[in-house]
Amino acid sequence: MVEISLSDINYDVALPFAITLTEGTDDDTQIKCVELIRLIPGRRAVFRAEWKNTDVFVKIFLDKNRAANDMDKERAGVKALKDRSITAPALLYSGRLYTDGACILVYESIDHAVNARDAWQEATTRGKSSLLTEFMGLLAQHHEAGLSQQDMHLSNFIIADDKLYTLDAADIKISSSALDVRDSIKNLAMFFSLLHKAYNTLIIKAYNEYSTLRKWQHPQDHVQVLQKKIENLRQYKKKKYLKKIFRECSEFVCNKSFRKYIVYDRRYDTEQFRKNINNPDHCFDEGDRNIIKRGNTCTIATCVIDHNTFVIKRYNIKNVMHACKRAFRKTRAMNSWLNAHRLIIDDIHSARPVALIENRFGPLRGKAWFIMRHVNGMSCVDYFASDTIQMDDKKIMANRIAELFEKLAMHRLGHGDMKATNIIIKNGQPVLLDLDAMREHKSDASLKRAITKDVQRFLENWEGSDPMSKIFRFSLDKLIRNMQLPVA
Repeated sequence: MVEISLSDINYDVALPFAITLTEGTDDDTQIKCVELIRLIPGRRAVFRAEWKNTDVFVKIFLDKNRAANDMDKERAGVKALKDRSITAPALLYSGRLYTDGACILVYESIDHAVNARDAWQEATTRGKSSLLTEFMGLLAQHHEAGLSQQDMHLSNFIIADDKLYTLDAADIKISSSALDVRDSIKNLAMFFSLLHKAYNTLIIKAYNEYSTLRKWQHPQDHVQVLQKKIENLRQYKKKKYLKKIFRECSEFVCNKSFRKYIVYDRRYDTEQFRKNINNPDHCFDEGDRNIIKRGNTCTIATCVIDHNTFVIKRYNIKNVMHACKRAFRKTRAMNSWLNAHRLIIDDIHSARPVALIENRFGPLRGKAWFIMRHVNGMSCVDYFASDTIQMDDKKIMANRIAELFEKLAMHRLGHGDMKATNIIIKNGQPVLLDLDAMREHKSDASLKRAITKDVQRFLENWEGSDPMSKIFRFSLDKLIRNMQLPVA
């Protein structure tokens, strides 16, 4: 099997490849890396691998100037977990590699393990509550043992056989005694900030369970402090992530030149996909069958790449005056890309963003394209006009659309063009489209104006249908009253 220079490890590394732990070529010294799990270029890489005919995970520290220190730090975290009887994958091997000055850790692979992030996303509300209870037990165990995870991600935990396993011990802070209230609250806030605002009620319930486990007196005294820290961390992480979506990283490929700017979701990174985004107008040249909309400022088409169906929106430049007006502003495609990721963070259903492409001349911006996954659902207009859908089901869906409006308000977002055609019904949930006019509002007055405009625009869709108009006014009444919206 081919061995490579570890300095050459990047997102396009050729797999599989071999790593030699010691001199020799027998099965005990050869590790076969088969899948890249995570990469921080030049710093560290995690692979699913095979060693001694067994599945393992390997973490390779690539920076020769700090590899040994990074390895020792993680080994200390692993030992701390083991000494305190906290469940974690066993460390099978650690050491410096003969080439490139790198170091390696080899961990056992836990059978039938599920990433905690995936488990959370797939769980029902009741399942999420149960999962939080399990996490509170684990974090209470950590904190009583003087440990606190400083790089808190749901992906740093896995679930197998109804047990939570702690991963990534490199960023575990070790204290000689149990964490006090202040440090415990700080670490809990790191964990809870991973969850959306919609789960704030579950968070308070989970905190009460945690404080019971820690036998705290007067735990309610700390609730406001905890809530403030959670919200501050949410905002910090949100800003950090919304910068990340415009650069090269583990999630995104970014190519930037004087004449072009391209960023796209790495999971779609194939030769065929790259060919299409380098010439995005190809999707508009295959005949009218692909065209959804022809407009002066925006043309929309569908295209199929690697058996995936995408929708591509091209934001046109009408004339020289229009070009001058738009040259120094963020393109509408960039707004769509930003807002689509904003909705992912805020747990609001929308089409998955795939790529942003802009023609540029240095700092000047021209024609732009936004690519998203096609949402295979039913138009909101068609759904509520259908004679085959029961009125009770329509009322349920109207309430879910009202919840969509409430979520937008909770996250201080105004859509800006709330036509019924911009909502698709898929799998019993409303999916929000056409995000290029969406804005996050800083002031309460600005937010109130935006939500009022959205509600009024949406209700206009049903002016000719008295039953549906009444249903939507009833479902939106709570939002209108709570925000005191001047809706006619």
